[in-house]
Amino acid sequence: MLDSGTVVGVYLDEVLLNPTGSSAGIDPNLFDLERAEVLYGPQGTAFGRGTIGGALNYVTKKPTEDFQAELEGELGSHPDGMVRGILNGSLIGDRTLMARLVAFGRYDDGFIDTPLIGGSNDEQDYGARLSLRSQPSDRLTLDLAGSSDRSDSGPSFATVDSLEGDGDLELRVNEENDQRIDRGLITFRGAYDFDSGTLISNTSYLGVETSFTGDADVSELDFGSGTIDGSNDSIAQEVRFEAEPFSVPLLGETSFLLGGIGTWAETSTELTTFSFGTEVFDAGAFGELRFRPVDKLELTVGGRFTYNEVEVSQTGFENASQSFTNFSPKGSILYDWTDSFSTYALISTGFKSGGFKSMSCNVRKQ
Repeated sequence: MLDSGTVVGVYLDEVLLNPTGSSAGIDPNLFDLERAEVLYGPQGTAFGRGTIGGALNYVTKKPTEDFQAELEGELGSHPDGMVRGILNGSLIGDRTLMARLVAFGRYDDGFIDTPLIGGSNDEQDYGARLSLRSQPSDRLTLDLAGSSDRSDSGPSFATVDSLEGDGDLELRVNEENDQRIDRGLITFRGAYDFDSGTLISNTSYLGVETSFTGDADVSELDFGSGTIDGSNDSIAQEVRFEAEPFSVPLLGETSFLLGGIGTWAETSTELTTFSFGTEVFDAGAFGELRFRPVDKLELTVGGRFTYNEVEVSQTGFENASQSFTNFSPKGSILYDWTDSFSTYALISTGFKSGGFKSMSCNVRKQ
């Protein structure tokens, strides 16, 4: 069992896609993006646990009033191909309810054949995302989105003797090798603009189901096949307030960020006669203070307190658990030499919780 924490956090619209360390929740077919935000180094204050190496946040395009319809496709000689479609527009009134639907499908024939049972390591990916936006007033914005996708692929390994040929590689097995990943994500975001700042609430559910079936002996022998089924589920709730800049004597133009978040995540893996799983709970409170004593100089201080609890279950062992606490401070200095040129110095810390090693219940503290 891997550690419950990550080193680089991957986010979609501020929703963490790898809360338990598994990359299965990260959709490699993301498109229709507004931008991708890459944050280097520890991001413990703003993003929390598991971002020692940085954070990557994908921001999707949101629904608008304007009607939009797009369809694009690609066809290769491998054979392989891809098709993508976008449909956007207003459903009710002016900004009362807008919708954006995106869908995709991709096929790749693969390069490894299985001559004894037929087939190859072809890959198929397909999915869709529906986003709804309502702006009943100039101050309130509500976003609800749901996405679902599936990835299917064949074996990713071949026999050594097939490397000598000029055609596709071969895997001489008498049982099917297949890997499937199903992902589902539901998010709700509400933002209300007060005169003094913006109050934001983010709620999310992420569910991932994985299944791997393979020939246990990886040969022509009739020894049998093995199946590994896994699941990853997480629920998160965040509330934060982002203040508008205001003037403070001696500190100059000042703004602040205050928030809290709670996350529950669970992962389980089922084999024929063996199973193990991890349950993770996080609660965090964070804040940042930015001020400009002079127009060109900005100073930032911040910190995040995190409580993290990890529980592991494993066939043949009693459940074991361990809790961790951490405070991650941050400080930076930025100077604007011109409107287009700035320099800064940053000191930032992060937090990666401990976990449990596979086949044992030894706690590892970090």
